[in-house]
Amino acid sequence: MLTKMIVSSGSNFSSTILVNAGDVDNKGIEFRADANLVSEKAFEWDAALHCTLRKNSIKNLGSGIDFISTGPVTLLPYAQVQVQRTGMPVNSFYLLKQVYDGEGKPIQGLYEDCNKNGVPDFDDRYPGPSSDPEFTAGIWSSFRYRSWELSFSASSLAGNWCYNAESVFGNYGNMTPNGVLRNISSLVYESGFTSMVPYSDYHMENGSFVRLDFVSLGHTFRNIPGKNFNFRLEATLQNAFIITGYRGGEPDISGGLDGYTWPRPRTASLNLNIGF
Repeated sequence: MLTKMIVSSGSNFSSTILVNAGDVDNKGIEFRADANLVSEKAFEWDAALHCTLRKNSIKNLGSGIDFISTGPVTLLPYAQVQVQRTGMPVNSFYLLKQVYDGEGKPIQGLYEDCNKNGVPDFDDRYPGPSSDPEFTAGIWSSFRYRSWELSFSASSLAGNWCYNAESVFGNYGNMTPNGVLRNISSLVYESGFTSMVPYSDYHMENGSFVRLDFVSLGHTFRNIPGKNFNFRLEATLQNAFIITGYRGGEPDISGGLDGYTWPRPRTASLNLNIGF
């Protein structure tokens, strides 16, 4: 298992280092199918499907090591929001369980007493779900009818949890840092937080999604009267849409730690190919 660990200041070029920290047991099932479903002179249909179910757990972290804190938050490297612990999935979130009021809004600074010692404090963090997806799937299909062709590709992840850094920084206290007014995320309307609370599991969200990666429609013009060539016109849309309940910028993120990154673009293109 490879994971990031905090190192002493001045001992490395950054505050964390990637280390081989233990052994992991991985189990899963993978399925893939490719088929030519219809093959006629005027109509042809090809398709491919793949899906994977998987589960992992940490077998050991080395002698004398109970757990390893990891998962540095974007722009807050001191805040470690994940844990590697024996018997738990890799990259399990390690946060405080947020308490909510009667209207379903989080109560800032109030968390459940998970260890039942009568004092809600930092030691009440609990191992939560993992950022690693439990299910992945993808589908591709292509249809051809005479001179027309339609193709698309879609993908999906499920069981992957994300840490929404945009939600962390979306608090009223970040509006005027050092007396300078700046923009903050509109997610502040939902939380009402007045300062950063990076260890609240309020910022942990289910990142499951379905995405239409691309769709393409083309037509080939053949046997043009008086011409000795043909041409093909094709329109393509990449990253057409995504269906997800995640409120951050991108649920498909490595390690489950979202931050302020450039959003994945939606690109439309029109292509013309001429054959002589």
